[in-house]
Amino acid sequence: TGAQLGTNLASGNITIQSSTGASAGSGNINVNDTVSWSANTLTLNAANSIYVNNVMTASGTAGLALTTGSTGNDYFQMSTTAPGFTGKINFTGTANTLTINGNPYTIITTLGSQGSTTGTDLQGLQNLYSGYYALGADIDASATSTWNNGSGFSPLNGSANTVDGLGHVISNLNIKSTAPAVGLLSNVSGGMVSNLGLVGGSITGNFSVGGIVGNLSGGTLSNVFSTAAVAPLTTGLTTTSTGGQFGGLVGTYTGGSIIDSYSAGSVTGNSSAQVGGLIGSMVAYYGGPNLTGTSLNNS
Repeated sequence: TGAQLGTNLASGNITIQSSTGASAGSGNINVNDTVSWSANTLTLNAANSIYVNNVMTASGTAGLALTTGSTGNDYFQMSTTAPGFTGKINFTGTANTLTINGNPYTIITTLGSQGSTTGTDLQGLQNLYSGYYALGADIDASATSTWNNGSGFSPLNGSANTVDGLGHVISNLNIKSTAPAVGLLSNVSGGMVSNLGLVGGSITGNFSVGGIVGNLSGGTLSNVFSTAAVAPLTTGLTTTSTGGQFGGLVGTYTGGSIIDSYSAGSVTGNSSAQVGGLIGSMVAYYGGPNLTGTSLNNS
């Protein structure tokens, strides 16, 4: 039980390890009970995947290490009743640690402030082009509606960043930008964005506008969703009356994978714009990706 595991962790580090398994889909670790601990490190070592189906809370100095197989992943089950996840990993301590497949992650639990470049809060990731980051809490971004004279949150340049939401959501995010690519992350060309949701809020721009990513040219979006409204700029900044690309998840796609993901927000565009529920524009440049392949799975 989760209670017994928490008791054991009070006395020292604990490792739970799966066997390889003889059948397809085996070798998984499933977390189906709540788990809380305040010290020592819990290691989950799966031959395949780790499924987090309940709430895990690491407080104090508690650490967590997740290891999956070569084709496995950490996976947080999406809720069927409301936008969100049935499982999540909360980090509430002051000295928590997280590693996933041997990579140390920076744990993000706060929104930060307008213009932040700290690298330790959500807005503070805006100028970081690579690294490993995880959300350790749900983040209310309502304050962004008044930032930067109404322009709101500054999109993060994801590039090769790996961002794991750990089953958390960012709510009421507001962005108004004239940048070439607009979204929670403006550009993603490598790495992975996973287990993360946007709930409510508004993402507006002129070109390559998407809820999660403005321009996806590589890397992977896995187990993500957005209910944010995506639309063209209309007032307050320089606007364009025609064209543009507007998608619920991704504005412009030129490569990469989108897996087990969905969009449920309203998407609108200007005259002659390219508009899609998941992707606004899906184009292959210079003999680029095979768009009839398996780039979109279960989305």
